[in-house]
Amino acid sequence: MFRYLLLLFLLITLNRFAIADSGSVTVTGNLLSSGCSVSGAANLTYNLKKGVAGDLPDENSTYGRQHQAISLSCDEGTIVHITIEGNHLANNTSILSNTGTGKGVNIQLLNVNNTPIRMGEVWTPIIDANSRETIVIGAQYIRTGNIVAGTVSASATYTLKYE
Repeated sequence: MFRYLLLLFLLITLNRFAIADSGSVTVTGNLLSSGCSVSGAANLTYNLKKGVAGDLPDENSTYGRQHQAISLSCDEGTIVHITIEGNHLANNTSILSNTGTGKGVNIQLLNVNNTPIRMGEVWTPIIDANSRETIVIGAQYIRTGNIVAGTVSASATYTLKYE
């Protein structure tokens, strides 16, 4: 009797697990290469020409604009995003704070169209890369207050992301 009850119990238990559905899992994807790499100097150093107060007559006037480029070697079709971070004025994220001894003058970075670059914002200068690309970044003095002669200095860091 015990054997029959055990057999009946096993049949009921196994029968519960015997009815099951099955399916398949399919995974696909693409492995991309690096996208781009900096092919020239990674650091940009601007030595803006000397100026005098008369070169910056009013607040928000600019002077001494220079352009440099980040050179890239890219896989064709790559999209390139850039973010620039730096200490900026509290009321204007497109003006880097002067860490030099001068007063009333700061530094502004510009994109290829001479539009001010806002610190911390992502922008996409390249939407369909060729094998060789450049990202042009300009720098200039910008008057922000009463000028006191001295040095003008600022720094920022860029980050490139690819897709």
